[in-house]
Amino acid sequence: MLAAAFWYPLVAGVGVVGCAAAAVGVGAVRGRFYCNHLCPRGGLLDGYVRLFSRGRRTPDWFKHPLTRAAVALTAFGLLGTGLHAAWRQGGSLGVPFLTMLGVSTLVAVGLGVAYHQRAWCQICPAGTLSHAVHRVAEALGRDPAPRVEVDADACVSCGRCGTVCRQEIRPGQYAEGEVTDHGDVFLPGGLEGSTREVDGVVDHADCLQCAACVEECPTDALSLDEE
Repeated sequence: MLAAAFWYPLVAGVGVVGCAAAAVGVGAVRGRFYCNHLCPRGGLLDGYVRLFSRGRRTPDWFKHPLTRAAVALTAFGLLGTGLHAAWRQGGSLGVPFLTMLGVSTLVAVGLGVAYHQRAWCQICPAGTLSHAVHRVAEALGRDPAPRVEVDADACVSCGRCGTVCRQEIRPGQYAEGEVTDHGDVFLPGGLEGSTREVDGVVDHADCLQCAACVEECPTDALSLDEE
């Protein structure tokens, strides 16, 4: 997409709008399924950036709702400013999209190397919108996204599930009766996160439904409910 957009900038516009619309649309019915299974940038990060990543966790403030909101507002604000300038000057409306696509990809790669490969996904504007749409769908009584379930009797609190989660969720905590979430756009809770009661189901809206935690669990305490 990037290569084609250098010659045909409008390709970047179609790609950016299309990917964002797909992420939000899928978010309403499947949570952040798009981010793990369909996102081109996610494939780049998992397939190649992972090989050079330091594999470090991001600080809690990084995935705080205010940080996510600031990144989204900045991205949309710069894109809107660029489109307005291109329109007034008679330039290609695809150039601002190309610029945003290129810069955000560089940032994603840089964060992936400095922390873990999917660090960008914690602040990605499209991911944040998908997260928010999914929470709205839940509030309206529609919650079709697959969930990771935790068997409290089998869980030994080894923490291995949390080490492989690309969204830095700790599934094992959901077996303990309450959990402290970080990064939920509707549960700011300060930098320390928001603590709430849970019932053994990992209902964090940033879950990518990749099942990496299920595969890593040594006691088979985790399972992915596809229904």
